[in-house]
Amino acid sequence: MPRKHREIRRGLEAKGFVADLQRSHIVFVYKDLQGHTTTARTVLSHSAGGNEVGDSLLAKMARQVGLDRSALLRLIDCPMCRDEFDNIVVSREEC
Repeated sequence: MPRKHREIRRGLEAKGFVADLQRSHIVFVYKDLQGHTTTARTVLSHSAGGNEVGDSLLAKMARQVGLDRSALLRLIDCPMCRDEFDNIVVSREEC
C-alpha cells in the first residue's frame, strides 16, 4: 500500500533516522540509541514532494534498511517502536 512522501519522512525521522538534504536525494541514515551511525540507510527523491511512494520503491527502501516491506510500513506507521528497530539493526551490525 503506497505511502505519502511526507509520511515516510516523518516516520523515519521519528525512529532515529537523520536526513541529509545536501545531496541530490534525501539520504536517511539511522543513528542507534547510543548515537552511533549505523549501516541502515535509505534514499528518497527530493522531487517526490507530497506524492505517493509506490510498493516497489517501498520494497527497495525496506531492503536498504534490512527489513521486509511490511516491517518497513510498521516502522513508518509507528506500530514498531524504536527499541524494536534498534535491536534489529544492532544485532545485524554485530554479525
